[in-house]
Amino acid sequence: MPGGAAGRLPPPVTRAGWVILVLGVFLFVLRLLGPADLTDNDQERPASYVLDAVQNGHWLIQRDAYDDMASKPPLFTWLAGLATECLGGRLTRFTLYLPSAVALVATALLVNAAAGRHFGALAGLFGALSLVFSSYGYKHMVLARNDALFACTVTLGALAAWGAWHRGQGWTGFWLAAAAATLTKGPLGVLLAAGGLLATVWERKAADPLPLRGRLWPGAVLWLGLVGGWFLLAWGAAGDDLVQKQLGRELAGHLTGAEAGGKLPFSDPLHPLLYFLSRYAPWSLAATVGFWRVWRRPAAEASERRFERFLFCWFAVGLAVFTLAPHKRPDLLLPLIPAAAMLAGREVARGLTRFPEVQVRRGVIVGAFVLLAGLAVGRPLGRDTAIETRNTAAQRALAEWWRDAGPAHFPLTFVAHTLTAQFYLNRHQLVVSPKQAARLLLADAPAVLVTRDLPALHREWPADFQPVVLRAEPPEAPRAWLVANRPLGGLGGGPVAVGIGPLQVRLDGVELVRARRHDLEVRRSRSGARLEVGNTSTRPVPVGVIWLDAPGRPPTRKILPGGTVWAPEVPPPKLSQPFAAER
Repeated sequence: MPGGAAGRLPPPVTRAGWVILVLGVFLFVLRLLGPADLTDNDQERPASYVLDAVQNGHWLIQRDAYDDMASKPPLFTWLAGLATECLGGRLTRFTLYLPSAVALVATALLVNAAAGRHFGALAGLFGALSLVFSSYGYKHMVLARNDALFACTVTLGALAAWGAWHRGQGWTGFWLAAAAATLTKGPLGVLLAAGGLLATVWERKAADPLPLRGRLWPGAVLWLGLVGGWFLLAWGAAGDDLVQKQLGRELAGHLTGAEAGGKLPFSDPLHPLLYFLSRYAPWSLAATVGFWRVWRRPAAEASERRFERFLFCWFAVGLAVFTLAPHKRPDLLLPLIPAAAMLAGREVARGLTRFPEVQVRRGVIVGAFVLLAGLAVGRPLGRDTAIETRNTAAQRALAEWWRDAGPAHFPLTFVAHTLTAQFYLNRHQLVVSPKQAARLLLADAPAVLVTRDLPALHREWPADFQPVVLRAEPPEAPRAWLVANRPLGGLGGGPVAVGIGPLQVRLDGVELVRARRHDLEVRRSRSGARLEVGNTSTRPVPVGVIWLDAPGRPPTRKILPGGTVWAPEVPPPKLSQPFAAER
């Protein structure tokens, strides 16, 4: 039953919303209980950003464990970090993936409500389910990337723009949603959310055209205040690195092709369309029919006609943008799928008009839960044996073994590509290169490091050097190693060494509690403590030392030139304060 009138949603749409919510929760739990694949789809970096915010307090702008600044604004990081803080402060797969899952379910609910209001309850239900039960929905329900959140904020903005045009509701909602989209993935969100308004030009030829109403500039000022306010604060904290990364390499680089392998704009022009047809199949076929119908046989009722044209333009403008851009990836199309889903839902509902609506709705709900059961039993795509799943499991097992059996308070050095091990150890620490790691093992102080590439280390040390492999996971085909220059029993009792990015730190009677980038939080474990910090790079590095057992003492800071060693002064112990090792 099409419903062009505004107001409360009809009961079938409301009931369908509860069904979608329950199905979304079930799918989230199902995916969460499946094998982890954190090393896949570049999820390690977003996880590292969340750890940087929660562990190191870097909420304005984050860096990963490679010391590389985040390429996107931080809304996803904020939400995952907030969930982490609310649930005890330890980052888990649940808190990491929760923003994506909530965003995806919320987008499906928006599709159900908007399509149900204009095309009928069944159209809304089918549209929402087509989003959830597609490769896009299955993948992004548990994925540590900002695509699902971006799609949700763009959908909010697009529907707010539709309300401002259709009902004259004002533009504040649109600009707030546009600010959220911009803080998720950049200013492209404004264009994608406003793309459907091109339908106002299309409608000028109608017998009853409806022009845009209201003032745009107050909301635009609000958008500028929110987005610009964050950017200025982040720029104050990070300096020109922020401008070079997010505006230079990310925004300009993707527009010009500099960050897309040198491709020119409008290269591979068919890829976005083919991505849509394949990744959204089989629903993309119904959506294609829906787009054809909007163009050739528009609805007679004015409100429904305007809305279907709005959806057509929303999708078409977005597809044109991604066709023109040299950077192409299937997941980039996710903000366009809600528009296609609403038209696809209407076409599927039209094809079932010969059956009673109540029976169709019941059959769809039962079929959706049967499909969920099939996904639970079938383990689609073989995720439990995929290589990235095995890589993730290896680093998880290694991290859990070290946490349970490793010597207490002994610092670990992380070689490149071990961010997943940091995730399971709940820490954020700059990684070192294989050359730095080999130099650390060849030194006289005990050291233990995590690596995913033992052959790379072999190439850096002498042929007669025999390291101690404390643990390798899994034993039959190691994909992660714990490597030391001493047996496990000989790791304590004297000076120890750890690598932190460009720094090589020697701790003698000093415990490393946390490394906040180049700031070292330490405490003494015995008398006669000594700390040495060496800069193995060729550039100067700002180093800070914070003594946790000397409250009130300001951090000791120094710009450490390349190739030099610094021994900061150890504060005198308080007579009434026992050392950490004596507690």
